[in-house]
Amino acid sequence: KFGAKTRSVVSCEALARWRCGDGVITPDKFIGLFEENGFILKLDFYMFELVCKTLREYIRGGIDPVPVAVNFSQIHIYEPDFPERLMEIITRYQIPPSYIEIEFTETAMSSDVALSVQTIQQLKQRGFTVAMDDFGSGYSNFRYLTEMRPDIIKIDRMFTANAMTHEFDYRQLVLFSEMVHSLNLSLCIEGTETKEELQRVSEMVPEYIQGYYFGRPCEKRAFERLIANQEHEIEK
Repeated sequence: KFGAKTRSVVSCEALARWRCGDGVITPDKFIGLFEENGFILKLDFYMFELVCKTLREYIRGGIDPVPVAVNFSQIHIYEPDFPERLMEIITRYQIPPSYIEIEFTETAMSSDVALSVQTIQQLKQRGFTVAMDDFGSGYSNFRYLTEMRPDIIKIDRMFTANAMTHEFDYRQLVLFSEMVHSLNLSLCIEGTETKEELQRVSEMVPEYIQGYYFGRPCEKRAFERLIANQEHEIEK
C-alpha cells in the first residue's frame, strides 16, 4: 500500500503463491479447495508465522520494516482462541502487534456479524490493525461498518474498475469515501492500474492506494530493494 499523499510504501501484503514445477499457481486456483478441506487453517498460520519470522530478520538486520497485512479465512472468526494463537506467535518472534495488519474479506465478516465484532475487538485490544478487504464485492452493508469498526476499509478492485468507467459508480465511491472519513476510519482503494485511474482515485482523498500502477506482487528480495531505495531517496 502506498500513502496517497506521500506516494511512498506505507505497508505491504503477504501473498501466497504455490510453486509447481516451473510454474506458479495463484490463490484463486487453490484457496477455495483449501477452505473446503480445512487446509486453509494451516496455510493462514504458516503465512502469519513466516511474516513474523521475516519481520524479525529485518529488525535484527537494522531494517525498519513497514507493517505487513496477512489475509485470514472466515473460518478463524469461529475459533475462540484465534487472537491468543496470534499473540503466541508474535511473542515468540518478539514482533510488536503494530507491525501486523489482519485482513478479513467483507464476505467473511458478514458471515456472522456478532462473532466478527467480538473478534475484531479482541484483535484491536491486543494492538493489531484490522482491515475489511474486498469491500464492494459482497453485500456492502454500511451497518457492518458502524458495528465492526475495522481500522481500514479496502475497496475491491472490481468496484474501482467500474467507477473508472461509470459515473454513477464513481459518485458512489466519492460519497462512500466521505462517509468513511466521517467515521474516523481509513480508506484504501485497490485496483489502481493507470495514471488516469490514479488521478481519479486521488480525488476521493483515500489514505492508501494499492494497485499495479505502483507495483506488482514481487519476491521478498525485490521488495527489500524497493524499501531500501525508498529510504535512500528520503535521506537524499
